[in-house]
Parts: sequence; structure tokens; C-alpha cells
Amino acid sequence: MDLDMLVAPLTAEEFIRDHWPNVPGFFAGDPARLAPLVEAIPELASATSALEVFGDRVSIIRPDGFFANVANGKAALPFYNAEFTCLLRSAERFIPGLQLAIDQISGELGMPGSVFHCDIFASTGQNASAYEDASGLAMHSDAEVNLALLLTGRKVWQWAPNEHVRNQTTTVLRGDRQVSKSHFRIADKLPFPTAMPGDAASAEVTSGGMMFMPRGWWHTTKAYGECLQVNFAMIGPTWISILTEALSDRLMEDAAWREYAYGIAATGESRSSAEADFGRLLGDLAGYLREDAAAKELLSSVAPHDADGQARSSKA
Repeated sequence: MDLDMLVAPLTAEEFIRDHWPNVPGFFAGDPARLAPLVEAIPELASATSALEVFGDRVSIIRPDGFFANVANGKAALPFYNAEFTCLLRSAERFIPGLQLAIDQISGELGMPGSVFHCDIFASTGQNASAYEDASGLAMHSDAEVNLALLLTGRKVWQWAPNEHVRNQTTTVLRGDRQVSKSHFRIADKLPFPTAMPGDAASAEVTSGGMMFMPRGWWHTTKAYGECLQVNFAMIGPTWISILTEALSDRLMEDAAWREYAYGIAATGESRSSAEADFGRLLGDLAGYLREDAAAKELLSSVAPHDADGQARSSKA
């Protein structure tokens, strides 16, 4: 599986030019194109087959805000049959074919494979009268960049820009369900909205279709029929993580930076001495960071390249 197959009928080049990484898009792919994928990854033949091989915690969710976890995929099957949405995080750990797809797609997008994972969303709609209230996800905004491929079923998406938190690092919920205090610290605008705006965009995705949802957009989903969706999701790295990891690697080679920071909790002369020592180290570091080669050197330490310019696997 490659990026061309995922974003069809666009080509990979068109997708990167017009959408990646910040512009949402809906792509109505032909469901027939999924046959080779399911043949290569038989665990994706149905929600049941995916749940049966998933050996870690599964989240069960309803749009009314209900959220809980069960031990594994087999334990989640009764909830799946009761029309809960089941979320299988990082499913590539139990479905090796997904890891192969991650390696291919991440390389085409110019990102290290280590920042990608595959989440599977499974839901069923046997009781049509109750289904709209029982399956799908309530309004939220993700830190991940998501390429959501719908293998079976039908989903209605709504989305709108999140102008309240830019470049979020965890999931942001709507205002009446917000639980993370960290979001208030970095918020640009308060209070958080409690409902999708009236001018939100929408799309109906059917089998074979793909929804691209960039980081930091409010969105909701409602699922109809037996739905199985695979999300190729990317989270990080941020420039913060690149800088701190790269600097940590570089400074570890300097004996002065490895010295214990004596006196930092003291007062008087000991504290002043600690501040002076730290100041000298920071001065040396500032000189290095002003060098023209610093950005290339630091980036190469966490995202190395081969001699031909191709990215290698990295810690980023």
C-alpha cells in the first residue's frame, strides 16, 4: 500500500501539493481498490477479524460522551455488537501488514516512520432507530494528522477550523467536556465552543473513500451501517522535541554539561555560583546555535539521511 492508493483518485504529488499537511479533504475512492489491501492484510476483512487479533486495551465510545476501556479486542466484541464505537490504538503492533504500509507512506510524506501509527475504528448499526445516537465521535480536535480510510460502511464528517488552540499537543474536547488544564494555558481564545459552527463543512464518506483531517480541526463523525476505518495518524515531532533531543545528544558529549548542577537549590553564594556556571554554559551554547551549520547538524542527529539524501529511520 502506498500514498497513491490511499489518496486516489488524486496522485500522491497532487495530494502533497494541495492538501498536505494543513488542508482537509475528502477523496471518494473506488471501493474495488480495497480488494488488494484486504488480500494483503486479511485482518482488515471485517471489524470482527480485527478485534479478534488485537491484544491490547480497546476504548469504547459513544457520541453522548460515554468513554471506557476494556482489556482487549475479544472483550470489546459485545460492545461492538451493542453499537459502541471501538477504538484500537496503534493496531500495527498486532497487524504487521499495517506497519509495512506505514513505512511506505511515511517515507513518501518525508516523515520518519516512528511518528506514524495506525488506529482502527469499528462500529455497527444493527438498530437503525438508535444508531445515530450510539455510534460516532462527538466534537473534538486532534493533535494527530489523520488519513482516515473507510473500508466498509458510511460516515458523515463535519469539520471546522479550531481558532481556540493552535498547534495543540493532545486532544481538545468541546467546551462543556474539556478536562485538560494544559489547553487553557496555550489557548488563543476562550471559552472553547460547545457545538460545531453553523458553517462547518461536511462530507459523506462511503466504502473506499478517504478523509484527510489535519492537526487541529474541530470535527465530528456519525457512522451508519457496519463501519471499519483505518487511520494512518501522525503525531509529532515538534520543533521543541527536535531541539531538546538533538541538544541533549550533542551536549552529552561535553563533560562540562554532564557536571552535576550543585547549588541550584541553595541561597547566597552557592546559588550565585550555580547561576554563573549555568550562564557560561548557555553563552557557549548560544555561540554554537548562531553558527550557520547548527540547524543542519542538530536536525541530522534526530532525522539522519543516507548519502543519497533519503531519510533513514530515526528517533524523531
